[in-house]
Amino acid sequence: LVQSYTLYDNERQILGCCDEVRPSTKTRDDDEEEDEVEMFYATTKRYFMFPTSGGDDKLLQIRQTSFGCGRLGATVWPSAIALASLLAGDKYRSSIQDKRVLELGSGCGLPTLTAKEVCGSQVLATDYWEGREGLIVGNRLV
Repeated sequence: LVQSYTLYDNERQILGCCDEVRPSTKTRDDDEEEDEVEMFYATTKRYFMFPTSGGDDKLLQIRQTSFGCGRLGATVWPSAIALASLLAGDKYRSSIQDKRVLELGSGCGLPTLTAKEVCGSQVLATDYWEGREGLIVGNRLV
């Protein structure tokens, strides 16, 4: 366990929770091939465990990049962890379960992945990449 997150309402009722974990080597998919981003840039994988309505926990992997893939996806923000925990919680899971979800400004995409994997929703994740000037320096994307 790296850190545990729990959201409460004003009456101290739990709205949602998740744990950031370091999974065992059996759980991790380290045999997965690296893509071009991982070949050339430092990346960090973070793992979050969410409870599901079926009683089994769901492990989700998020990749952070050292440069944010064109300024996107550089970090999992605390607000993304809070939203993902809220979506996976019993009170709000049914409100998006089996529905179409659009996430604007998804960054690393933890709430998007939570909606898809924990809630069974169809999702579309978007993010904004400002401007076109200065995106390519030399032969690399910045």
